[in-house]
Parts: sequence; structure tokens; C-alpha cells
Amino acid sequence: MSNPPAFSWWLFSCEHSESRLVITPADFEQGFEDPPVTLPEVESEALAAIVYTSGTTGKPKGAMLTHANYLWDAEAIARAVKMASADRFLCILPLFHVNAQVVTTLVPMIAGGSMVLMRKFSPLEMLETLAKTGATAFSGVPTVYAILNGTPGADQYDLSRLRFCICGAAPMPIEVFEGFERKFHAVILEGYGLTEGTCASSVNPLDRRKVGSIGVPLEGQEMKLINEEIVIRGPNLMKAYYKDPHATAEAIKDGWLYTGDLGRVDKQGYFFIIGRKKEMIVRGGQKIYPKEVEEVLYQHSAVAEAAVVGISDLTWGEQVTAYVVRRGSVSEAELMAFCCERLADFKCPKTVVFQKVLQKTATGKIQKHLLK
Repeated sequence: MSNPPAFSWWLFSCEHSESRLVITPADFEQGFEDPPVTLPEVESEALAAIVYTSGTTGKPKGAMLTHANYLWDAEAIARAVKMASADRFLCILPLFHVNAQVVTTLVPMIAGGSMVLMRKFSPLEMLETLAKTGATAFSGVPTVYAILNGTPGADQYDLSRLRFCICGAAPMPIEVFEGFERKFHAVILEGYGLTEGTCASSVNPLDRRKVGSIGVPLEGQEMKLINEEIVIRGPNLMKAYYKDPHATAEAIKDGWLYTGDLGRVDKQGYFFIIGRKKEMIVRGGQKIYPKEVEEVLYQHSAVAEAAVVGISDLTWGEQVTAYVVRRGSVSEAELMAFCCERLADFKCPKTVVFQKVLQKTATGKIQKHLLK
């Protein structure tokens, strides 16, 4: 990792509006007096932040991240996406989340670029901001892309400067992925990472994407599979969970972080997520990955959102249950028949529950443990 640049507010000029804040590098040619404050000396391995995990599968845990963790990961991401000083990142995720902290704040700053900070996510406001500020990139979760796909009036906004979009935090359904690219003529780069790994561990290369893949490991970081589980190692790994040595020992073994995500890797070294270890459904001894069933549900034009979980069953152990938010007219029987035409019988939902909304975390992840 190179020596980190000294960031402080006196280096930046800010443009304010009612709903957004634009932060850009100051005009250095004007010259500056000595900074008004003396920046403290900080050891690279000193604690920078305690960031809590999303808690989608259980109680949130505090990941202890160092200054070196942050800067190393940000530099690796900047190189992977070829971030340059002309780039401007739109930030729509909350700043307590590592995606906002690293991808949309530190990455453009390290590259000498700029960022636009929205006060909250609103689809039309986001599209307007992208057009007005000339943002070249943004990072979102699958829920954001699904909402934008269903937003009317999107054609009126000029998004021609949008160089790429990043999707992380959860697997992106292929139908949502392809629908967004068709509608907005934009390129999506799927990435992968955890709070425990500061932010990103892999990303799809700009010049050789594989749709549906989470890409290849970032430079200087290692990823592999142990019993189908993705494990990672590198200078981005947290020090420990805050005041939880037992959970730390369960997560980090021999220097490898066990992610809890199940995956596969192809001959070219591209990784693919097939599900969460804790979310796997076992029906009559047969393993079912919810993601596979969700992918099929998203192919139906009347499905806006879908989440599949295993519900306890005295005979089969677990039964496949789908929770669906509709955007058109469709019945439970129709959806079940739709799935059975495309999946093995044991993988098909035995129950479909229609809901107005699916409860999510502040960063847009569906809280499946609440459904169970």
C-alpha cells in the first residue's frame, strides 16, 4: 500500500443543494496557507472504526477495522475499476455502511475525483441527480436496481456520462441485472465483499465481465472454496469482532475469513454465489439453494421482489416457501406452476405468500430471518 494522502476538509470545496452535497478537490493552483489544524500521527494498524454487520441472519457484530484496512481496500478497488480524477461517484447508501465509506467516498478521493452525497434514496431524485451532476458511477444493492427498473419516466434523464454501476451486498437476480442494462444502457459490475473484509474482495473486470459472476479477487487478495464455502485472506481483513472472541475464532481460522457464502469458481477464476450457508434449505435430505428459486421467480413479469426461505415441516424437515411482492396480477397457483415448469419438483415452492413489502435493513437487504 502506498503512503495515504493527507485528507482534511480544508482540501475540499463543497456545493450545497437542498437534497445533495457535492464534494470536489479544491483548486490547488490557488495556493493554500498552512492547514488550520494539525493532523494527528496515526499508525496504520490502529483502529479506525467499528462497523456493525447487517444482521440479516442473526445479531449484528462489530467488525474492528484499521486505517490500513480502509486504505488498502480503497486503493485496490480504485485500480480494479480504473477510477480517475474525471470520475464522480454518486453515494446513495448510508454512511455507516462500508460500501458508502469505501467505494463511494474513499475510492474517488484516492483517485483525485469527486463524489455526490444524497441525503436519502429516492428513485426519481437519484436519476435527476445523476443527470444534473454528471456522475460517472454509483454503487447500490439489488433492491435499488429493481426499484429503478420499475420507475416510470426514467427516459427523460440523460445518463450518458454514467461509466459504470456497482452492485454488491447481495446476489443480483439475472432478470433485474439485464432489465436495468436494457433500460438505462449502463454497465453493471457485480462485486463481492463483507464488512469483516472492510468492503470488497472481488469485482467483475470492466473489460471482461461475466454476467451473474462476482468477478475475480482484487489484486493482493486471495479467495478460494472450502467445502463450497467462500473464504478470503488479505490485508483487508478486520482485526476481530468487538468484544466477541468466540465469534472471531469461528470466523477467522488460520488467517482465512469464512464468509458463510456458498459458491463455485470456473476455470477462468471467476467466482459465483450460489447461496448463504445459513439459508440453505434441506427438504427430505435434498439441498436447495434459495437463490436458484428466486432467480426463477424474478423471470415472471408480475414479480417485483421475491425471497425464498425454508419453513419447518414435520414430514420433510423443511418446505420451500416464497414471499413475493407483486407488480401485476398473478395467483399463488400460477406462480407455483411457473416454477414447476423450470425447476425440479422438490425445489418448487409449496407455499407462496404475497406481501405489500419485504422488510429490509437500512442498506436494502431483505431480512429473511424475520420471514422465517
